[in-house]
Amino acid sequence: MYKGVYDNGTFGVPVAVKELKPNAQYVYLKALLAEIKIMIYVGQHENIVEFLGACTRSKLEACIVLRLYPYGTLEHYLRDHRQTLAYQNVTTIRSITNAGSGYVNPTELCVNDLIKWSLQVASALEYLFFKKVIHGDLATRNVLLDETLTAKVSDFGLARQRYTDYDFPKLCDVSHKPRSHGFVSFPC
Repeated sequence: MYKGVYDNGTFGVPVAVKELKPNAQYVYLKALLAEIKIMIYVGQHENIVEFLGACTRSKLEACIVLRLYPYGTLEHYLRDHRQTLAYQNVTTIRSITNAGSGYVNPTELCVNDLIKWSLQVASALEYLFFKKVIHGDLATRNVLLDETLTAKVSDFGLARQRYTDYDFPKLCDVSHKPRSHGFVSFPC
């Protein structure tokens, strides 16, 4: 991963460039190309990392260009600010519904922030659900924070596109009698 600046004609946009090592095996190139394909298909959403483009220089070289987010991963942000977590009434610091705008204090972590990020990640997952994409590696290390501390789901390296809707078997029938499948079941 490299940092860079993309000149869009008006101003420079900080970017992260993800590319393979020069001597990487073909299986890694194939995985990176699959990630590019998924990112193109997913498109734009307010809580998904902004995909700016990709480059395939040759049959053995490729890279992905993404917007660079100043606060890094949610995992590091939570670790760095865990001592400042303020437990207070959920509505006292910032409104959860419009938490992506307005004043942001990046040195103070509060319960509102945790709820806001949970809702934002859920919004991204709902979008992926409707696009029939399974992320495959959702973790705080794969959630980035932008300049307004808005959560952005990233790293679609293990993502897969669903081509059919899955039907999950019920563990019990309508009469609420548990079926015997060799594992614990609960009444529906």
